[in-house]
Amino acid sequence: GRVCGSTLEQVPRRVAAEEAISFLVANQQEDGSWGHPLFTDWVAVALGAYKGNSTSAFYAENELVEWMKENPIPEGSALTDFERRAMALMALGINPYNGTSTNYIKEILKGFDGEQFGSPNLVNDDIFAALVLRKAGYEENVSPLLETLGFILSSQRDNGSWGDVDMSAAAIQALDLVSSPTERDQAIVKAKEYLESKQENTGGFGNVYSTSWVLQAIGAMQGNGDSWIIDDRTPEHFLALRQGLDGGLLPAESKENRIWAT
Repeated sequence: GRVCGSTLEQVPRRVAAEEAISFLVANQQEDGSWGHPLFTDWVAVALGAYKGNSTSAFYAENELVEWMKENPIPEGSALTDFERRAMALMALGINPYNGTSTNYIKEILKGFDGEQFGSPNLVNDDIFAALVLRKAGYEENVSPLLETLGFILSSQRDNGSWGDVDMSAAAIQALDLVSSPTERDQAIVKAKEYLESKQENTGGFGNVYSTSWVLQAIGAMQGNGDSWIIDDRTPEHFLALRQGLDGGLLPAESKENRIWAT
């Protein structure tokens, strides 16, 4: 290819969302799931975000809702499994308290030790607890969110990250749901600087998964992915170049990874 502006103009700038949804719908299993609950829950988030009018997506979502009602996260599972399922349910407009036979908010609250959720050595279980509880109506200035948000802020590293790109992007989304003490604003500014330092000249952040997380963080900060540009490449550009002809991302990888990435 010629190395000049004209070549880039022929490259897609956006993931084709309708085609991506078609790929997901085509890979739904007979029972209404996408195999493992991990992939199924993330597809629920995708279908919940989809605002088009594909009839097949509508039917796929209805079958998925039935599957979720019949297949709760088993007791004794990891806290993050309950958090992920609560996010999936809320994405589909299902009440996480009583929309199924399991009260997912109650299960998540069992993981609170008075200072933080789940393992004191991990911050991902706290970030997702904060996201879910805030969306489920919990106030930020009372327990458990008061302590959890303090724990999340105190877990930020000197370089502005929470360990890696994905978790830092998730932390920004959780912090975005709380009103604005100076400490929170400073944490988001540092995290944004960290993410900016990790953007590669492909426009992306190493892989499809991390790039997707960063785009969510950019959206949470009321930013526009098109303004995150390096060598004429943006994060969306990076994703669009990795979409296959069947609509799914990462055409060379396993079906499971493709469903997850899409």
